[in-house]
Amino acid sequence: MQKTEIRQLQRSKLNAKQPQNNSFIFATQYSVFIIFKNLQMAALDIVKQYYSSFNKKDWQGMLELVHSEIRHEPNQGDVRIGKELFTEFLKMMDDSYEETLTDMVFFTESGDTRIAAEFTVNGIYKKGEDDMPAAHGQSYILSAAAFLEIKDGQISRVTTYYNLPLWIKLVS
Repeated sequence: MQKTEIRQLQRSKLNAKQPQNNSFIFATQYSVFIIFKNLQMAALDIVKQYYSSFNKKDWQGMLELVHSEIRHEPNQGDVRIGKELFTEFLKMMDDSYEETLTDMVFFTESGDTRIAAEFTVNGIYKKGEDDMPAAHGQSYILSAAAFLEIKDGQISRVTTYYNLPLWIKLVS
């Protein structure tokens, strides 16, 4: 995800600030503006926006934040690679579950490419899946975690972990 940043500088401070590549300056009578193009969002900001979109059920917003070759590693089942398979997963989630994530804690590393997230899943089981208990609107609260990787300003990997036997017990 890229953004454009506009910084306003007082004329007296202009000499101390040199424009960077991919930027340009324009001035008014009282202020000078430097526009920096194509700044990458920090990995943590990308992941926070991703989970904010999840909680808003903004699937398109989530998809805009993921890489075209996203690697989705769910707690159970096969790895999904690519935005098309990830989109199908989001559709299945929307049909089967009503979830909101709370108590979110994020952990970062110095390279700004990996984020770990710990959270509580507050959910309603709406539609059953193969080899899972029947769904009839059961509520559940479950601790979970995810590991995310950022590449080219987008989420390139999501690995999710939760206690499946506990979830089955909660909805059975």
